[in-house]
Amino acid sequence: MKYFGVIFVVLGIAIIIYSIFASAQIFIYGENPPQIFQIEEGIVIPVEDEEIVIDLPIGGMINISTWLVFAAFLVFAGSKLSFLGIQLLRYSDKKNEKEQRSYNIVT
Repeated sequence: MKYFGVIFVVLGIAIIIYSIFASAQIFIYGENPPQIFQIEEGIVIPVEDEEIVIDLPIGGMINISTWLVFAAFLVFAGSKLSFLGIQLLRYSDKKNEKEQRSYNIVT
């Protein structure tokens, strides 16, 4: 049980670190977030014999917002996984202490 606890703690911390690293790649280094929504950006306004195109970053904002929600979910899931691993470690330590005490009483 102790091994599962360690695996859960390491896996949870790895998930948290990945989500922070991927978010830093998007927000600090300027990489594009995953393109989940393909929204045509821009409004075309016809003026006399020309068309004026106004670019709106709606698609990018929606994709960044979606990434933020997903990253928050990853951090939450990683923290829960780590917490479960810590509880498994505590349980296995308490179980080992009880076995040690019962062994000392018998001998």
